[in-house]
Amino acid sequence: MYSYIKNTIRIVGDFTLFNLSVLLSSRKVYCVEIVKQLFLIGYYSVPIVAFSAVFMGAMLALHTYSGLDLFQSQTMVAQVLAKSITREIGPVVVGIIVAGRVASTIAAEIGTMRVTEQVDLLKSLSINVHAYLVFPKIIAALISFPVLSIISALFGMLGGYLIGTYKFAFSEMLYISDTLTFVTYKDLMSGMTKSFFFGFITASVSCFNALRATHGAKGVGIAVTNSVVASFVLILLSNYLITLAIFHGK
Repeated sequence: MYSYIKNTIRIVGDFTLFNLSVLLSSRKVYCVEIVKQLFLIGYYSVPIVAFSAVFMGAMLALHTYSGLDLFQSQTMVAQVLAKSITREIGPVVVGIIVAGRVASTIAAEIGTMRVTEQVDLLKSLSINVHAYLVFPKIIAALISFPVLSIISALFGMLGGYLIGTYKFAFSEMLYISDTLTFVTYKDLMSGMTKSFFFGFITASVSCFNALRATHGAKGVGIAVTNSVVASFVLILLSNYLITLAIFHGK
């Protein structure tokens, strides 16, 4: 138990120093790499985010209607969906789905470079590895995740709208009006803030684990697994803490 706690503290310390090193390396920015990562992290994630969000919104509408039916409040489906999707479903769907895709990709890419000594080659050429490999990915994730969160929220509401209007025969205009009326600036900022942190967590954790990979293909596999699992856990933890701070803080 003692060794586990000691090892956890050491990893947290190493991760903190790693992020400080990345921040200091940001004096030199590789803009081309950032654009490449924006496509890899953001653009190519749009289809899976939109597809998943539609069915998530539709499923949530079905469950919400069933729950509200117990209290004869079925007409509140649009309002409940608007709040839950902008606050939680949108950013969390993006966080989990994109983290699974991006964390594994980043960890596999950099981990392979690490075990095949390509990272050492970059260092021998006086190229700052953190500035060239890590910083562009973090910046791209910080930009992409909030945008993907908005897309997820819109498609999630679309899924709820289709169920509400076609299955439960709600008025189309009334459903849209209720959705727009009950979504507040605080709800939107909550989702954006969460996505921002989720993006940072996914990119930084993946790069950190990948650069520690050793022992060939097995080490890369371990780095990928650790990156995905750690990203999921930290996303859920940060989601709780941000919700607590924004909506239940004194």
